[in-house]
Amino acid sequence: MLGTENSPTIEPSSSLLAISTIGVWNAVLVCSLFVIVTGLMLAAWIRRRAFPNQGGTQFRLRRVRGLRPTLTLASMLLLGAVTIPLFRTPNALGGAEGIRRFRGETSLLDERLTMSARLAAATGDPSWEARYRAAELDLTTVLEKSDRLLDDLLGANAATARAGIAETSQFNDALIELENRCFDLVRSGRRDEAFATVLSDEYERLKKSYAAAVERSDLAIEFLVDRTVARDERLAALAVTFGVGTAVIAILAMLLLARALARHTMALRESETRLRSLTNTMPGIAYRCRNDRTRSLLFVSEGVKTISGESMEHFIDGTSAGLTQMIHGADRVAVNEQIEAAIQARSSFVLEYRVVRPDGEERHVWERGVPVFANSADATPAYLDGVIVDATERWLVQQELKAARDAAESASRSKAEFLANMSHEIRTPMNAVIGLTGLLLDTKLDSEQREMVATVQTSADSLLVLINDILDFSKIEAGKLELENLEFEVPSLFDDVASLLRHRAAEKKLELLIDIGVDVPHSVVGDAVRIRQVLINLAGNAIKFTQHGEVSMHAELVERHPDRAVIRFEVRDTGIGIPQSTIDHLFQPFVQADSSTSRKFGGTGLGLAICRQLVELMGGKIGCSSVQGAGSRFQFTIPFRLGARTRSSPAFSFTRTRCLVVDDNARNRTILSRQLGANGLDVEVAESARLALDLVTQRAAEERPFVVAIVDLVMPEMSGIDLAVELRNRGVAMPLVLLTSSVSRGDSERFKAAGFAAWLSKPATPDRILATLALALSPRAKESERPVATERVDSSSHDGSAANASDTASAPHTELKILIADDNPVNRRVLEKMLEKLGYRCDRVENGLQVIDIMRQNTYDIVFMDCQMPEMDGFTATREIRRSIPQAKSARIVALTANAMTGDREECLAAGMDDYLSKPVTTAALRAAIARNAPAAVRPTSP
Repeated sequence: MLGTENSPTIEPSSSLLAISTIGVWNAVLVCSLFVIVTGLMLAAWIRRRAFPNQGGTQFRLRRVRGLRPTLTLASMLLLGAVTIPLFRTPNALGGAEGIRRFRGETSLLDERLTMSARLAAATGDPSWEARYRAAELDLTTVLEKSDRLLDDLLGANAATARAGIAETSQFNDALIELENRCFDLVRSGRRDEAFATVLSDEYERLKKSYAAAVERSDLAIEFLVDRTVARDERLAALAVTFGVGTAVIAILAMLLLARALARHTMALRESETRLRSLTNTMPGIAYRCRNDRTRSLLFVSEGVKTISGESMEHFIDGTSAGLTQMIHGADRVAVNEQIEAAIQARSSFVLEYRVVRPDGEERHVWERGVPVFANSADATPAYLDGVIVDATERWLVQQELKAARDAAESASRSKAEFLANMSHEIRTPMNAVIGLTGLLLDTKLDSEQREMVATVQTSADSLLVLINDILDFSKIEAGKLELENLEFEVPSLFDDVASLLRHRAAEKKLELLIDIGVDVPHSVVGDAVRIRQVLINLAGNAIKFTQHGEVSMHAELVERHPDRAVIRFEVRDTGIGIPQSTIDHLFQPFVQADSSTSRKFGGTGLGLAICRQLVELMGGKIGCSSVQGAGSRFQFTIPFRLGARTRSSPAFSFTRTRCLVVDDNARNRTILSRQLGANGLDVEVAESARLALDLVTQRAAEERPFVVAIVDLVMPEMSGIDLAVELRNRGVAMPLVLLTSSVSRGDSERFKAAGFAAWLSKPATPDRILATLALALSPRAKESERPVATERVDSSSHDGSAANASDTASAPHTELKILIADDNPVNRRVLEKMLEKLGYRCDRVENGLQVIDIMRQNTYDIVFMDCQMPEMDGFTATREIRRSIPQAKSARIVALTANAMTGDREECLAAGMDDYLSKPVTTAALRAAIARNAPAAVRPTSP
């Protein structure tokens, strides 16, 4: 084995310098971390303490210009400084020194092995073998430690180092083999041979080869170790550089933050100055308070002194109890509850309460506030922002308004009571006037007497219209008018209006026309009574202000949906027209076209105002267009729900039925032609009787004769009756239907004699026209001795002749038992006469007590009960009858009242009454009431 003189010498690196570099790196890294963490903690503390959220001026780090890239760079450098040690070889310098030490120990142990073998051969002492074995064991241990140290230090390069060591192993193994042979020879006593073995040329050659291999291996290992140490030193220097850079950049970030904080402080002070300047000019208090029990203030404007009597400093110096101390004790709980409710709902709050000033004065304030949440996920707000305004003056005004409202409501109640009393007091005598004049007209009178009675009746009707207008206007103005929603048929509505107005139109020789669009729904749901009222008012005005020509009522479909429709109603006339300057004000109360209108035509100017209000209550609109001297158009639209009733199909099929319409009025011809054509008839028109005769002759020659004809009664040159007579004289046998504006008693015979199969009054709806045509074409009409009439004949003729009084009375209906209860003897007499005219007999009593007494003894089918009677009124009497008289259970009680205000009908029905009649009572209304309430077995048929 080699001796120490042949061992390679490895010069150590500068350990002190390397250790110092690593220490500085660690120190700088720790300092950098400390600077960064300390700076971030300081910035967060400054942000929280010095810059809380005040009106949106919260300081945010991300808004500092340049801070984000600076912190990003610092974070990257810090990350590099922290992760660089992961790329270092652990304890590089210490590992290098260890390898050098192990290589020196290996050289010494190699010399011990060589010397032990030679001394054993020279002395023949076998104890040197034991020393040899101990040194061999030490050498193995050192080599294993060195091998592990190489792995730790060199990593992947350790394989390169082992390649050089492997070269020495083959020489080392040969030397060990010779040395073991030496020890074997010594143990066998052959000392000379043993000595020669360890001093042989072979042994020396192997030692020289081993020494050369060891030298080459040591040089390779030294190279690898030096390279590893140099790499470790470079990484250490880089980590130190990163750490120092991190510290420098962190200091720069803190400088940026400090500059931003300074600027933010200045901006915050300027903002606070502006805010305080603005809020101090506000009438009232602007505040921000904490969401605590006392609502302690963070900011408050100077207006707080005006309301609370305390200075601004009193509330924000920390000695005040906050906003809560201002609130009146009786209002404090309610205020806190409303604020808590707003916080729970995350919404603003509006409060009204009282504050108490230090001098004891109470002020009423209005407050509006909003909770401010530091984070949208927070359940509790950090602050409350708001304004408080002195509302004492407003509160005083409200108290005055409340007192005025109470006074107005009291006056309104007094007005309603006055109107109800006025209605009762006026309607009671009018009941006698209208009832008795109606009865008087059914008696034998000469022409002068009949004219005077008719004038009285007309005046009474006009007075009743005025009273109804005033009452309707009062109910609408008081908001007490209630609308009904019942199904009704549009044609029936127009029939009702026409039946009320046709005689007024006939008296002025005006054509009254009805035009219902073919696509208008047959039935709708709405308030038919109020629509009828509007149509009667508009058409009545048209008749009033039209001297020549015509008045027409139209209905057309505007919109239609599966369950609803919008219908436009229109009234046109050829009257005096309305100035354009007046139209804009025409629907205002008490407005007429000019001051001469009321003098010439009468009226209060309430009718159109009531129409507008009724239409608007039904969800519609009303308007007017007019040309002065050329007539007017009034139209209104109403939305309806569609009804379930459908138009009944005529009993006769009109498909391809050829029909001739003869009328001198062009509009009426157009309306009839369109309506009949929409139902399948083949229609031709003639504007005069002469043209009609020519058409009939011409179509007969063409073998296309007419099947039926509709003829107007009044035409120039030749009337409808003359045309019928001429057609019959020419042998024309087709059925003729007469259109007439008025019918008097005895006209039916005259129409029959002229050859008419049916007649109907104008204006006529399409349904009535088709029904009349079907009747005229039926076999029954051909066999009848009298023409079919679709209108009831008037009870008095229009030429002034009186009808026989006996003709108006019917045979007594002794099977129907009727009782009249009324304290007014005139009213009792009028009702009795009306019932006698209708063929009924009755009993009479004066008050509710007498009603109860007589009904305990007798059974009645119908009781006409006045509501206001002395001793016991009709309501009390009805309740008592329903409660205590079993035999009166089936009796129908009909209320008779002169009141016509909202709620009167409901009050009657609530008392147990079955029906309601408003005074004055007409014969027609009385007949209808009997028909509704009489038992089925004795119910009268309609005349």
